[in-house]
Amino acid sequence: MKSIIDSLLSKNEKQPKRVIPLEEIIFNVDNFNIWFNHTGNGATYANSGIFKRIDKLSESHVDEYLAKCYGIENGAFLFSKPFSEMKSDLLKDIRQNWSN
Repeated sequence: MKSIIDSLLSKNEKQPKRVIPLEEIIFNVDNFNIWFNHTGNGATYANSGIFKRIDKLSESHVDEYLAKCYGIENGAFLFSKPFSEMKSDLLKDIRQNWSN
């Protein structure tokens, strides 16, 4: 019994702590664009073929970016503003960037 508990505890100790980057890095249009165009981004919806196509851009692209790059699916209480507001602001910034 003691060996089982020890093995469980040792597994937890070996796992690295997950560090979430600063929100300025996560919610950055340039970082989103790099991920969007990267061939190995693992994305279902994002690819370079629709880059800068505002008519194709949606919140699901932002959701996928946050999940694939940073493992964030529910960012409640992680950021300075509500998560939904941070996502909405990023989407607006991307739309503005893509329209230039």
